[in-house]
Amino acid sequence: MIMNNFNHEEQPRKKLDGIFKTTLSILIISGIYYYFSRNPKEKKKVLKFIEKIKKNIFDYIDTKNKNIEE
Repeated sequence: MIMNNFNHEEQPRKKLDGIFKTTLSILIISGIYYYFSRNPKEKKKVLKFIEKIKKNIFDYIDTKNKNIEE
């Protein structure tokens, strides 16, 4: 009985962790977009930076998913 309750509590924690990280990444990217819209001269730098962040986020999510599956 105690093990069942423990397993049920673990699932929402993982979901909330994923939701938090997704929200955080969206806020970061939207902040960068706002900066880009205010400074059009720095377009190339900002776009490269956004690509780096997207790559890092997706790599992190992939490694997290692999660790959860194992």
